[in-house]
Amino acid sequence: MRNYLHFILIYFLSSHPAFSKEKSKNIYDESYGFVAKSFVSSNLSDIEEKILNIPNNVFPHEVKTLRKDIGDARYYLDLFIYAYPKYKLFDPLLDFRDLLDEGYDAFGNFKDLFDMIGIPKDEITEGDYDLNEVRYYRQFVFQWIEKFTPEMNEFFSLYFKNPLETDLQERKKKKLPKFIWRYQKKPTVKISNFISIMKKNLICLLKKSEERYEKVVTIKDIFIHESQEDFHDFRKQVRYIVKTEKYFKNLLPELITEGISFKFLKKAVDKCGDLNDLITKQVYLNHKALSLGPLEAIATLAEIIKLKNSIKEDWRKFLAWQKENKLKLHLEILKKEIRELK
Repeated sequence: MRNYLHFILIYFLSSHPAFSKEKSKNIYDESYGFVAKSFVSSNLSDIEEKILNIPNNVFPHEVKTLRKDIGDARYYLDLFIYAYPKYKLFDPLLDFRDLLDEGYDAFGNFKDLFDMIGIPKDEITEGDYDLNEVRYYRQFVFQWIEKFTPEMNEFFSLYFKNPLETDLQERKKKKLPKFIWRYQKKPTVKISNFISIMKKNLICLLKKSEERYEKVVTIKDIFIHESQEDFHDFRKQVRYIVKTEKYFKNLLPELITEGISFKFLKKAVDKCGDLNDLITKQVYLNHKALSLGPLEAIATLAEIIKLKNSIKEDWRKFLAWQKENKLKLHLEILKKEIRELK
C-alpha cells in the first residue's frame, strides 16, 4: 500500500505542479481554481485534526458540530469538483467524497441518539443515554476513522493543495453533485472570476428551489416517501443558498444577507430542520420497535402515534406559515437581488 501511494504522489506532483500566486485584496475576484486552493485544503485539514483527536469514549452530543463540519467539507468538494483532476484508473475527488459520505452517515446515526432524547447539549449526561445503543453506533464511527491512514492523509493533502487553476476537469453529468452543478453549465475559468460563477450558481439553486416549492406546497401526506424526498430536496437547496455567508464570508454584501428575504429563508430552513428532526425520530422509533419485546413495543408504538400526530400538526402549521409570509415571493426577491449584483 505504501509503495502504491508513493507512486501516486510522484505521478500527481509531476503532472500538476503547484502554482504560486499572491492573494488579491478580494479573493473572490480570483479564478475558480485559485479559490478552491484557498478553501478546500485548509477546510479538510481542520476536519482531519478534529477527527483524529476524538476520544474513545465520545458521546453522541459531542460529535454534532463535527458532523456539520463533514457536511460542509462535502459542499466544498461538490462546488469545486471541476477544479480537481481525475485519472484513467481513479478519481481522487470522488473517492474522498465517498469516504466523507460514509463518515457523514456514521456520525449522523451516532448523533441521532442525542437528538432523539430532546435534552439540550449543555444539560445532557451519560446517564440519559441507552449505553448499549451508544456503544453499538460508536463502533461504526471509529471503524470509519481507522480509514484515515497517514499515507492516505499525505496523498489527499497534496492533491487538494494543487487544483487546476487555468483549466477544468471534464465531468460526466451523472457524476456531478445533484444540487450544485447537475442542472447548470460548468464554469468558464478563463473569462469568469469566482464571484460571477457563484452568482450563476445561486441563481440556478433559487430557480430549482422555486420548482421544488411547487411540489412541496401540494403535499397532503408528509409520511409518503416521495413527499419526504421533495421536502428534503427543497430544504437542502435553500439551505445551500443561505449558508453561502458561512461558506464564503463577505462574498454576498450585507445588503443581501441582512435583507428581509435572506433572513426569512434562513428562518424557513430552521423550521424545515425542526420538522425534519421529528421525521427522523419517527423513522428511528419505527426501526427500534421491530427489535423490542411485546410490552416495550406497545409503549413505543404509542409514542410513534403521538409523534406522527405532532408531525401532522407541525406540517399543517408550516404550510400555513409559508403561505402567510409568501415564501415563494422571498425566493423571487432574493433571485432578483443576486442577479443585480455587480
